[in-house]
Amino acid sequence: MNQLPVQPPAVTFVIRIWPEWSLSGPHWRGRIEHLESGQHTAFENLDRILVFIRASGVFTGEQPGEPGDETSEL
Repeated sequence: MNQLPVQPPAVTFVIRIWPEWSLSGPHWRGRIEHLESGQHTAFENLDRILVFIRASGVFTGEQPGEPGDETSEL
């Protein structure tokens, strides 16, 4: 009997992004939350979304972040 390949559990992030304007021009702000762990952070740079996701250990071969890792620097 053939077995189906095991799929990793789903991982869910909620990302809220909004523009803000200042004298220096518009910039983006946001908040990302990893629903399974409850970890979340605010950001002012869209590149930090990927940093947060990587720190959660979503990508193959990466382990979830520990306190004091790059997630705490966001």
